[in-house]
Amino acid sequence: MKKNILFLANGGSNWMGGIYYVKNQAAQLLSYKPARENINIYLYVNEKSISEYKNLLLYKNVHFIREENIQKKFFCRFCRKLISNLDADLIYLVLRYQISYIFPYFPVGKDNKRFLLRRSISWIADFQHIHFPQFFSRYEYLQREKRYYEIARNHNKLVLSSRDAYRDFISKYGGKNEKIYIIPFCSMLDKCDVMSRDVERTKLKYGIEGDYFIVCNQFWQHKNHMIIFESLSQAIIHNPDIKVVCTGKMQDYRNQEYVNQIRNYITGMKLEDSVFLLGMISKKDQIQLMNGAKAVIQPSLFEGWGTVVEDAKTLRKRILLSDISVHHEQKNSLCTLFNPYDADELAEKMEEVWNEENILGYHYSIKDGEKFGKLFYKMICS
Repeated sequence: MKKNILFLANGGSNWMGGIYYVKNQAAQLLSYKPARENINIYLYVNEKSISEYKNLLLYKNVHFIREENIQKKFFCRFCRKLISNLDADLIYLVLRYQISYIFPYFPVGKDNKRFLLRRSISWIADFQHIHFPQFFSRYEYLQREKRYYEIARNHNKLVLSSRDAYRDFISKYGGKNEKIYIIPFCSMLDKCDVMSRDVERTKLKYGIEGDYFIVCNQFWQHKNHMIIFESLSQAIIHNPDIKVVCTGKMQDYRNQEYVNQIRNYITGMKLEDSVFLLGMISKKDQIQLMNGAKAVIQPSLFEGWGTVVEDAKTLRKRILLSDISVHHEQKNSLCTLFNPYDADELAEKMEEVWNEENILGYHYSIKDGEKFGKLFYKMICS
């Protein structure tokens, strides 16, 4: 009998990483043949995010369930009125579709905890708050601590994306470690988006001429954009044609002034002609701009397992990569590490790469997908 797995489409415009994580885990699970033959995936999505999962429509055993439709069900409305602190929608889905596991999920502080806990597979994206508490309000810090301690004590199965995250979890929270699974992910990009060969059209759309570096991160403080602009201000002294293209939402709700500080630095250093701040763009356009870039720069101070790095690896692009622990797990032969606090070092590496030939190959490499999908499948079957 096939196992039915409910994937919750977490994330949104404030955290695109959550959407990409669920999509990549589902896609790489389906890349493993025994999983395709023995599981059904039910993807619980809302109207705003459903388009992000279009590549999963190719599989017969993937079923989309719209959040808006389930919330209207009489059972769900009745249960919510009866007990306010209840995941009525998930209880309905478990009963209706005979769900074996819900991922990623942990019923913290819920009245239905016992019923859903034995079906839950939890996931913790990262432990940034441990290493950079200054980026969090006291309330958000304590909420994370409460949630993670409860997961440590009571989880059914727990997925972490890296050995680095595992070390953080065990050293900080301890707990039962026999059901912790280290399952990374690779970027299972839409092949049509990769191979559409629209680099020049996409550059024209955004007013970009010539060569450029690209940075694909939301403007959170820990993403460390400022080091790039500090390095750029040095690099253009010898190479005035160097340009940097940035994609990603220009907002950090934890520090509303951060983006203004970046804009003021760009203006103050007269970098306006060298920097393109595109904001949120479509994944297809982002892929084309990554394909056309000299290199991808990932300057982050902390990651759980970086999606941008995996995107670049799938496209076989050069990457200038911050020298942090998790990046040592992710890096390949096309990665060059740099100290994320040293603008001089990054400027030097940018100049080196700028003077290399830019090879536009339209590569599509997902060799790790089946390997990681096998790990997830083995966890489900254990």
